[in-house]
Amino acid sequence: MNNMNYDPARDKLTTLVIPPGARTGLEKDLQQTGARTADATMETTDAAAWLGDNFARERLLAATPALLKTPKERVVFAGGACAIDPLRSAALSRGLLYDADTGIAREPADFEAVCRNLLGPVTLAQAMDVVGQTDGRTIAVAETKLWSDKVCTDLECETFSNYGKIIKRRIPTNESDRALVQAIVGNLNQRIIGAANGIRRVLYPNASPIVTVEDSVVLPELTERTYDLYRQLGLEIDETDSSIPVLGMYTAAWRETLRSQKLLGDDDLLVVYEPSRHMVVAKSNERKTSMVRTMLAREPYMGPGFNKQVGVLAFAEALLPNGLAFSANVPAALQPNSTNMGRFDFSRYPLMVEQKGKGDVGSQTFRFLEKINNLDVTKNPAFLWAVTAFPPTPELLTAVREMIDIAKNSNAYIDQRRKTGEWQPLPEVEKNALSIFIRERASREMEEAARKTIAILEGVCAAVFDNTQVKEAV
Repeated sequence: MNNMNYDPARDKLTTLVIPPGARTGLEKDLQQTGARTADATMETTDAAAWLGDNFARERLLAATPALLKTPKERVVFAGGACAIDPLRSAALSRGLLYDADTGIAREPADFEAVCRNLLGPVTLAQAMDVVGQTDGRTIAVAETKLWSDKVCTDLECETFSNYGKIIKRRIPTNESDRALVQAIVGNLNQRIIGAANGIRRVLYPNASPIVTVEDSVVLPELTERTYDLYRQLGLEIDETDSSIPVLGMYTAAWRETLRSQKLLGDDDLLVVYEPSRHMVVAKSNERKTSMVRTMLAREPYMGPGFNKQVGVLAFAEALLPNGLAFSANVPAALQPNSTNMGRFDFSRYPLMVEQKGKGDVGSQTFRFLEKINNLDVTKNPAFLWAVTAFPPTPELLTAVREMIDIAKNSNAYIDQRRKTGEWQPLPEVEKNALSIFIRERASREMEEAARKTIAILEGVCAAVFDNTQVKEAV
């Protein structure tokens, strides 16, 4: 399979979208847990041709090789919407509420404070991570019950440990409280999937919307089918472990559940297309790691057995230049989101410079990159926003390439002129002055290109967030 429109310049973006060290670590994690089902070095031309021109192949980490030989009309892609962003989820697990505006984590005063905290904005990064972008049929599960149950369980807990500090408090919830939490979480999921559909419209104007299925509808059947898989593999079942059906979403148990709900046809291939961290089991949880390893050793994806009609595509979530996950470290207020849409400043890019404790919520300190004329694109805020958390529209890719070319050409021109005979007789001070002149001219060109890029970013945000489904609140 060959893509005549293959653009090798996009491959250069790979090391900018995913720092090499981070890519190595992510691929190693996928491999160690058994979830890595294919070489991440599969031919980019094949991936681009099969997935489509607007596929963000710079983020691809792993894929089931047989996918590229499967007629695309047989494929249904699937992902999931996580209503609670990583920072707020981590804070809740430690008895705290994370303020998306201030980046400060505090103990909640009461149940009402928790509800107000949950009614936060939807970020572009959240929407990008629901499911990978293609123009094919796509399903997203709204994990409303799973997340609302987690929130209420965290509230009912009496003792928390936040990196050595013991927090003692309990916020009891009754039936009406739990119903309110579920309504808030459900609303958040609708807004996130609404934003994901906005991204889909930007990339593929003629594609059908993402089909949404509520987890409460499918969890009973999915749980039983996942238990059946555990029994087949001879693994112990802990019925108190709510993560077991989530693991089932990466197996044929999920395909068969969706098929019974008439969301898949008998011959359809289900492709789980999600961020790699969703497929990497925590190394500290050997039980879950064992399940993944055991399953894939006996029932490989698209093999002859149980998972023969299930494939996987794993992509890297939005990452900071230092390789850390963007959503897990940057407050929503410092990201483009449904609240600041229309007034977000893309000429400032946050870099985390300090964190008091590993994973310590609310302890991050940031500095900002603010020079949009910077010829080092790895330090240019407009460029970094474009490659960090935005869908690769043709217009944005053109703008990014222009910024790369300006930086490359200015350096190459100076190097070339220094080697020519006309520069050799000149005093060093004049050579330096000419170099400064050339760089200043290139900086002006870079600023102009950056402003074009920012205008495109603003347009994408407007298209993604400016609709009732995303803005609507409980």
